[in-house]
Amino acid sequence: MMRLIAAGLAKQGLVPPPVQARGARVPRASKQGFLGQTAQAHGTRAVLALSDAVPDMPPEPVVLALRQARDMADLLERWRRVEVFSHATHRVLATETAPGCYALKHVGPDGGPQPSHPESLLVLGVVTVLGELAAKRNYTVKTAVGTKLRLRGAWRDADLADWDQTVHLFAEEPASRAVPSGTEVQGDLVSAAKELVSRDLVRRWSVEDLASELGVSTRTLQRRFTEGSVTFSDLVGRARLEKAAAYLCNRNGPGLAETGFLAGYSDQAHFSRTFTAQVGTTPSDYRRKFMA
Repeated sequence: MMRLIAAGLAKQGLVPPPVQARGARVPRASKQGFLGQTAQAHGTRAVLALSDAVPDMPPEPVVLALRQARDMADLLERWRRVEVFSHATHRVLATETAPGCYALKHVGPDGGPQPSHPESLLVLGVVTVLGELAAKRNYTVKTAVGTKLRLRGAWRDADLADWDQTVHLFAEEPASRAVPSGTEVQGDLVSAAKELVSRDLVRRWSVEDLASELGVSTRTLQRRFTEGSVTFSDLVGRARLEKAAAYLCNRNGPGLAETGFLAGYSDQAHFSRTFTAQVGTTPSDYRRKFMA
């Protein structure tokens, strides 16, 4: 997030205020102060516009996984799972209020510290931009009282003194007509299916989705699974395990929480339990033993 902030400020021609880091980590109080100073010096639009650097971010694994989302709903589900894996203190609560319209609220734990307005502006701005990239359409962003924060892909300044940290997103343009991305695969359909699933394990695949992407009927794909003595769940499980193992063996690979998310497990406990049962050792022990 700090790399995004630095890129977003540079994109606006702004110089960041100094931040006190503790090793590789920046304490939350420093981040709050940093964003607060930015908002005070340059207005709320400057904080929101930090998110415009999202398309220019380096291809880090989590960023790539989020950008593979197919639409806003898929992006919000992926974001929720990132929060679960990272044990995020603050969460984005999302509600679809109408087809293509969403209410997003950035909140802290019940009875615990709540995010500051600049923190919420940044997070909700990033979610909005990622959602626009996924849906290939712009969203008008308003507060509960109708104050417009984003219109036609551009952020606006606004007085948010009494803001409840909720924004409402309204699709500006009709979604493009979906075009099947797959073409009929000849030859080993099972291998092709596994390769396709492995490209985006964060996606919640179904047999129907997979058949559509491969350009074959669901019945044909299921018949090939039967002929190969493999089930759909076996195929997905094997792809997840291989992806996780590859990340764990990479000395420069992502951390354990990121690995579990990127390999498609539902949460950290699911990742640890399943990996240990199938491999015979925990992910952390596997990394210590086999990291190149």
